[in-house]
Amino acid sequence: MAMRMMKMKKMMKMMKMTKMGVKKMKVQTKGTG
Repeated sequence: MAMRMMKMKKMMKMMKMTKMGVKKMKVQTKGTG
């Protein structure tokens, strides 16, 4: 159960990070291009 929770939390963190990263990347490309 604990392992599952950890995995879920990790996934959520990854998703949030990727979403933030994509936003940042888009902004960067727009700024440079």
